[in-house]
Amino acid sequence: MAQGANADRVLVIEDDLFVQGLMSSLLETEGFVTARAGTAKQALAELERVSISAILLDLGLPDEEGLALLRKLRRRTTAPVIVVTASDGIDERLAALEMGADDFVVKPVEPRELILRLKHAVRGSDQTDSTRFEAAGWSLDLASRVLHNPEGSRVELRRAEFNLLAALFQARGRVLTRDQLLDAISTGAEAPTERTVDVLVSRVRKKTGTSGNGLIVTVTGVGYTLSASTL
Repeated sequence: MAQGANADRVLVIEDDLFVQGLMSSLLETEGFVTARAGTAKQALAELERVSISAILLDLGLPDEEGLALLRKLRRRTTAPVIVVTASDGIDERLAALEMGADDFVVKPVEPRELILRLKHAVRGSDQTDSTRFEAAGWSLDLASRVLHNPEGSRVELRRAEFNLLAALFQARGRVLTRDQLLDAISTGAEAPTERTVDVLVSRVRKKTGTSGNGLIVTVTGVGYTLSASTL
């Protein structure tokens, strides 16, 4: 099947290169575009590089425990995540679902079943328009990684600044701790500290023209959230 310009891109996270190639070929035959990663570090880099519609995640990665990576993925994207793993333990399945996985498939998986589950997950994601957030005139688009102010002007943000603000928008009013925000801004190649979060918040406030507790509210002793006036 030919891949159109608007084809959904699926990130295949699988350390077995043979299996990775088979899965990618299957998806491309069905009209998907694929991005590939064999490690957690590569997966996070791909997520920064291109827009992703869905993720297939193998939990047995060489550089990081799969569930730990899943938690980071959920802080960076609302794209559906389907866990594809050889483990069929109920505890691991429940843990993955609790951490935000949208589905869980045990290897070996029947190709048609995987495709159907993936198409269902992507359709559900499209129906919720989960890549765009608007609040009090502010517009944040996860797919294009752009923030517009209430006047319609684009606000230029660096990667970590955008990731932090995206995490707060996706939290929809919940308070995020500094540890949770560290997950959102970490790329796997860096080792940010809690102080990094405070510095990024200060920079975002300056760029958005909101001083003090304007757009981002400090919750003393806990972390940060968006101002109630923006929700």
